[in-house]
Amino acid sequence: MQRVVQVVFEQFFLGLEPDYRRAPRKGVSWGTDMLNSDAGAIAEASSKYGPLIIQDKLRQLAAYERAVLLQFPRTERHSICQDIRMTTRNIQRLISRCKKRYYKKTTLEDIDVELDLLRELIAESYESKYINVHKYEVWLRKINEIGKMVGGLIKALKASR
Repeated sequence: MQRVVQVVFEQFFLGLEPDYRRAPRKGVSWGTDMLNSDAGAIAEASSKYGPLIIQDKLRQLAAYERAVLLQFPRTERHSICQDIRMTTRNIQRLISRCKKRYYKKTTLEDIDVELDLLRELIAESYESKYINVHKYEVWLRKINEIGKMVGGLIKALKASR
């Protein structure tokens, strides 16, 4: 049954002709369990530049941000919401750039500036009563956690030179 599932998967989803190879080793199975595997995450972790913890934290921040921004008034969707989204996207871009660069100090300082801007935008939305105290505190806690990581990286770079 598992072999049939794999053949169907290869034919329809991957556009491959079925490959009649020998059965897998004992304990290894083909089929539906392969569809649920995190092959992308494993490949990224095994690459030269694996995922950083700060990137995972930023993804969590972005997910929380999307949920909160949906509750903003419609009039603010293309102003402060857009600014918050773009600032978060810029931070993600800068972290990816920092991961690849040899000299990271200026990029880390740019991330720090973007984090301060994001804090200001969130404070502005709280003062305008678009979010309540709980959302404001949770959001700032997530941003401060990322800020502490960036600050630690900046301190480590200054100490190494």
